[in-house]
Amino acid sequence: DGVATPGEWDSAFRVIGAGKSVDSRHAEIAFAWDKENLYVCTRSETAPRNRLYTSPKSLPGTNRIVLDDSVELWFDPPKELRNADETKRFGYFQMIVNHRGDVYGCHHNPGYGLPARDWKLETMAQGRTLTNDVWTLEMAIPAKAFGLKAFEPLTLPLLHCS
Repeated sequence: DGVATPGEWDSAFRVIGAGKSVDSRHAEIAFAWDKENLYVCTRSETAPRNRLYTSPKSLPGTNRIVLDDSVELWFDPPKELRNADETKRFGYFQMIVNHRGDVYGCHHNPGYGLPARDWKLETMAQGRTLTNDVWTLEMAIPAKAFGLKAFEPLTLPLLHCS
């Protein structure tokens, strides 16, 4: 729903600030999962005057979204567990979501000699809010989007860029 209510993410794995920041705005991310979905919540301060930038040419499915105020995630699920969809057996996944809800998804290195291809995320649920100079994004990403039958206890390497 895009509203991180108090207590909702208390038992999730959370990261608040990490490494050398490219931007001075405070950001945090939380992850939780069950067998069907990976749940992600990000909260980020807005730029001065509560404004979020969106590229004028940012359209769903284009890579102009990289210029927007957005959340970027990279996932590399264990290859040995990717048994639900042969087309997702190899490679890693990139997702960028801007504050309007536009999504860019790319499946990199999907197989030997194959070019990167669109990563379809039409079954992903998301909600966004902008209140008190904080942009909140909540998402539910199905296991099958990663080529998994279910999220079992596993290690899911990822990189988060806010």
